[in-house]
Amino acid sequence: MKFFKHLMIGLIAVTFFSGLVTDSMAAAKPVKRTKMPSSIKSSKTMKALIRKAEIQSLVIGTEADGTWNWTAVVKNTGTTKIKKNTMTAQGVQGTSAASGSILPNDLAPGQSVSVKNFWTRCCASRTLKVDLWDNLKSPASVISSKKVRIPRIRIKVTDIRWNRMTKKWTAKVKNNTNLTIKIVVQGVATHANPIHWVGAGGYTKVVPPMGIITQTGSWSAYQPGDLLGVELRYFDQKWCGGPGWCKIDYKQITLP
Repeated sequence: MKFFKHLMIGLIAVTFFSGLVTDSMAAAKPVKRTKMPSSIKSSKTMKALIRKAEIQSLVIGTEADGTWNWTAVVKNTGTTKIKKNTMTAQGVQGTSAASGSILPNDLAPGQSVSVKNFWTRCCASRTLKVDLWDNLKSPASVISSKKVRIPRIRIKVTDIRWNRMTKKWTAKVKNNTNLTIKIVVQGVATHANPIHWVGAGGYTKVVPPMGIITQTGSWSAYQPGDLLGVELRYFDQKWCGGPGWCKIDYKQITLP
């Protein structure tokens, strides 16, 4: 009986200590972390990718031959790369187009690029606007715009001289802008009685910034007392309708 009693006490002790070890191991075992669902992770990534761009500046200029241009600086202000063919910079003067094109290259976040275009400046246009179109939107929409005033064509006929012997006139033309201007110097003349104006030589000239040029023409039907005028004309090739040209300045003299 004693043997059986001791055996039972031993079995109870072994069972007790085995339970303690099992509980201790369970407590020491690290808790397995649950992975974040891929849909939630993808959603957070998408929220961080912001597609945004802005036109930082817009400048109007002219080329050496008098062709008008505009240059817009576009900056990627978002957090994702912008492909060049997904955005368009479009110029507008009044209600008419002033050329446009896609971005010249891709833009990384924070990167800027200059977009330059040539355009036909219309006589009546006073402002130029460039819109930045996002072509990935449905429908495509403007996400940024910049507007500037178009510089006036400030160019004058400052002097006209007449050579009675050669029947030629010489006009001096002054450009009062910092732009290269292409202009037509047009001579017109008429007898005093009756008055009937006719052309007396027309010449396309390029006047450098703040520059002075001279142009010579002839009036072979000259008679003393005739009226001779020199008109400066800017041609816009009817880009915005109208006659296709406008008068910038005019000066007239009476021939001796």
